[in-house]
Amino acid sequence: MNYVSSTQSSTTSINVSSTQSSTTSIHVENQLSTSTVATSPVLSSTTSATSKVALYALEKQTVQYQFVGPDSLCLATKVPSFDPSIERKVATVYFAKETDLETVKKEAQKGEAYAQYQLALCYFDGTGVKQDQKEAVIWFERAAKGGDADAQYNLAICSRDGIGCQKDPHKAFLWFNAAAKHGGAAAQFNLAVCYSNGEGVEKNVDKAFELYQLAAKQEDGDAAYALGICYYNGTGAKQDFGKAFEWFESAAKKGNTSAQYNLALCYRDGHGVPANPAEAFRWFNLAAEYGDNEAQYSLAHCFETGCGTPHLPEFAYKYYMLAAKQENAEAQFNVGQYFEFGKTVQINPKKAFKWYKRAAVQNHGAAQHKVGQAYEFGRGVQRDLHEAFTWYKASAEQKNADGQYGCGVCYFKGVGVQQDFDKAVDFFKLAVEQNHADAQYNLGFCYEQGTGVQKNTQEAIRLYRLSAAQGNEYARHGLERLQATPAAA
Repeated sequence: MNYVSSTQSSTTSINVSSTQSSTTSIHVENQLSTSTVATSPVLSSTTSATSKVALYALEKQTVQYQFVGPDSLCLATKVPSFDPSIERKVATVYFAKETDLETVKKEAQKGEAYAQYQLALCYFDGTGVKQDQKEAVIWFERAAKGGDADAQYNLAICSRDGIGCQKDPHKAFLWFNAAAKHGGAAAQFNLAVCYSNGEGVEKNVDKAFELYQLAAKQEDGDAAYALGICYYNGTGAKQDFGKAFEWFESAAKKGNTSAQYNLALCYRDGHGVPANPAEAFRWFNLAAEYGDNEAQYSLAHCFETGCGTPHLPEFAYKYYMLAAKQENAEAQFNVGQYFEFGKTVQINPKKAFKWYKRAAVQNHGAAQHKVGQAYEFGRGVQRDLHEAFTWYKASAEQKNADGQYGCGVCYFKGVGVQQDFDKAVDFFKLAVEQNHADAQYNLGFCYEQGTGVQKNTQEAIRLYRLSAAQGNEYARHGLERLQATPAAA
């Protein structure tokens, strides 16, 4: 089945450490997204044991991922499975409790960069003071100018995402660059993102690759994943599926769910490693456990086809549904199929329409055709011929052969649109180019009758043969009819 990209869910969070692992995803066409979430705060040398214990517990929190990516290589964005504000609150609360907030303010006013940074965190979350992100940015900038790497990193995030200030990609680039000079993997990684996407700086995939390497040397899983993408696509480095596999494996073992998913794809497709359906299933399953909707979809497909696992349609339905609820259009289409045809569930036209419609609004061509059929024949929804044609046309615009055929039929019969034989022929031809059997028959009929096109018996016979070879009985009868006439012989 074809894979489709899903819409990325962006989680913005202030990171309290530029030395910690970053969490940014790679987009379609090797584009890196810039949705970064924080990991854990930096502890000062005076941090109490209690705070360290709390922080240790925080660092052990698990993470989940949300998927974005292309057909050939599916990618993901990591988001916290816990409240993203928790880590910032931990950072500010332990500081506020151990050091009087007024003292922090006084030290910040004196120009002490670390105090300025902590005060910024307090304003950002409203810890001990009224929440004011604009004020937070002011203090982040003061601390950043004082050389505090974490403040520089967080100021870059604010400038990039427009938190407490106007979005300014170039300013974000400058502060990521400043923070990266301190050697933090997260800053190096996000600076690489800027170069990779040309955000705030001229695009330079070679420079991006170098920075990913620096971050990866610090055991940054996201950077390792990015290197895998670079090698897979040949971006900033010579294409090498073997090295791509190695970096995906490295990142996957560090818990990067998108890497786990791509590692599964490598095992499934035999890219950089001998094909191994069982290993593909194992990694799909691991990524699916963390909520990756593309992994859930692929896992469902494994259960449905018995690839790397026994054929278990009930489990296929379960994981299709999980992915569908996360707006995975391909999974939504498959759930619609389950309800339309009663695969492990009772036939339910209304539920089938519901799921087809959810996929259709995401420009899923096959689902748009199904919605068109539902409106044309009143399946699970009130019949509406105009809506039927509208959805067939939308499907055709996605180059879906069924949609093209549906548009041809509507124009031929005047269903939901003014009758137009010429346009009907145009759409039939588009579907014929994709070897659509019914379109071959209908276009053959047009040539036989001279409807919307100049009459041409030989072309009609050719098209009938193509359609009949795919089992179309009408085409077989048409072929017999024409071959029986003296003119055809």
